[in-house]
Amino acid sequence: MVMADQIKSVAVIGAGVMGHAIAQEFAIAGYEVRLMARSKESLKRAMDRILENVERLRTMGKLDGAEVRRATQNIRTSISLVETVEDVDIVMEYVFEDIDLKRSLFGELDRLLPCAHHLGQWDVESDAQRSGHRDFQTR
Repeated sequence: MVMADQIKSVAVIGAGVMGHAIAQEFAIAGYEVRLMARSKESLKRAMDRILENVERLRTMGKLDGAEVRRATQNIRTSISLVETVEDVDIVMEYVFEDIDLKRSLFGELDRLLPCAHHLGQWDVESDAQRSGHRDFQTR
C-alpha cells in the first residue's frame, strides 16, 4: 500500500470536466501527472482549459509565473492506457458514466496493475442494482 506522503505520480484517466480539473490540481500541488483521454482532440481541449485556468489563477495572484510553468510542465498527456499507468503511484478514473466503458476500463486496469486488485473488483452493475433505482436495473 502506498502512503499519501509517498505519492509522487498520478494517472488521471478521463480529461473531461472532472478529469482535467483533478489533473490541474495535482499538477499545481507538484505531482507528476499523466492525463489520458480517448483522443488527442480531447487532450488538447483539456490542456487548453488547464492553461486558461492556471493563467486566471496567476492574474488573481493565487499562482506566480514559476508555479504556472511548473504546473503545466508537470502534466503529460497520452491516449495510451499502458503509457498512462506505467510506474505511477495512484490511478484515478473520471471517464464518462457508462457502465460498459467503466467495466472495460477496470478490466484493463486489473490486467495492467495486478497488485491493485481492488481496482478491478468493483462490480458496478451489482452495486447499482442494489440501489433499487429504476435507471440501474438490468435490461
